[in-house]
Amino acid sequence: MKIGIVSMYGWLRLWDNYGTLLQNYSLQSYLQSLGHETYWIRNRPTSSQKMPDEYSAGEILRSPKILVQWLLWVLYGKPKSSKMQKFNRDHPRDFAAFMKKWVPHTSEELTIEELFENHPPADAYIVGSDQIWRTVTPLNFLAFGPPQVSRIAYAVSAPWPALSDEWYSQAAVEIKRFQAVSVREVEGVDACARLGYADAVYAADPTLLLTRDDYLKLVRDDKSDASFPYPVMLGYFVNVRKVSQIPWRAIKDFAGLKAFELKVVPLQGTELIIPDRYVFTPSPAAWINAFDKAECVVTNSFHGALFAVLMRKPFLVFHQTSRTASENCRFSSTLGTLGLDNRTVTADEWQGASASDIKRWMEAEINWEDVEARLQAFRQSSKAFLLDALEKRGVESEAMESTIVKG
Repeated sequence: MKIGIVSMYGWLRLWDNYGTLLQNYSLQSYLQSLGHETYWIRNRPTSSQKMPDEYSAGEILRSPKILVQWLLWVLYGKPKSSKMQKFNRDHPRDFAAFMKKWVPHTSEELTIEELFENHPPADAYIVGSDQIWRTVTPLNFLAFGPPQVSRIAYAVSAPWPALSDEWYSQAAVEIKRFQAVSVREVEGVDACARLGYADAVYAADPTLLLTRDDYLKLVRDDKSDASFPYPVMLGYFVNVRKVSQIPWRAIKDFAGLKAFELKVVPLQGTELIIPDRYVFTPSPAAWINAFDKAECVVTNSFHGALFAVLMRKPFLVFHQTSRTASENCRFSSTLGTLGLDNRTVTADEWQGASASDIKRWMEAEINWEDVEARLQAFRQSSKAFLLDALEKRGVESEAMESTIVKG
């Protein structure tokens, strides 16, 4: 079966986001292991989907709505863009090379108009996962393509507690075209029920479909499996606009207390906050290897937490604050399922925390055998959802072909 996948490629265009890349790779890798042909449908924005910094001056001045978006972008979304561009030039992460080798994708980036006019050939389209349903668009609700193509939502995510009545009104119409829906957070099941879709199920993030050994094969192939020459505490932080949004002093003091070298992978604006001496910008394979070789992990990222789990590393997740706080529900769902609720630290807890607090939280015991058993069960139920959804597609296709032959 040929399967086209829609995920947050727009986010990858904006940032070299490891989670965005690896969740698509993982979903494709699992589907390919079943014998399917898969590829990433790469999209680019149109005039109605542009990032705020992609509008012309005339468009900004003519539209109050676009002007507000642009001002918010300047103030909160992508500050000091010239410094960011310089940082990216000075710190290449080699995402393009990883995609070329490991992630099949459309040769061109397609606008939604192009997707409607010349839809990518497929027997099924899958949309998922990270925050893909935070807005309702023809792209992320798979409005393009012929009606006979099966449409599946796999582990779709959204800031469910923050969704508006307008979102529900629009999504209630769009969700009707899906043959199967799974969500990445338990709150999403209730959200889908509110949309009139009662059969949605809770499923694992695509990165959890693969195992530690699967990822380490990538590392070895890339020759990125070298150990650090000293004990390392790995930090992976996203969406940090000022240092007060993470317990930075306590993290540094804890690293010093344990005689760990602190290496921080900064993303989505955090690059301009973390002092240069701590900054680490690995390739995707080297990023995976860093999780495997680190002594412990501190993060505010969902995928940072998941790769710490996959590599069986002691870890702490510090809840995000401000405009991204609504996304913290994704931690409670997956970590709760794995019996790791105690690895998250709320903003009320970490604000004012000391190195001794970090030590106490980090050194709390983890029963990795129990975690692995829970993970295996979660992985299998999630794979079962995909298998069932695709088998239904196969049965429907055979029925259609049979009807055509008889006709």
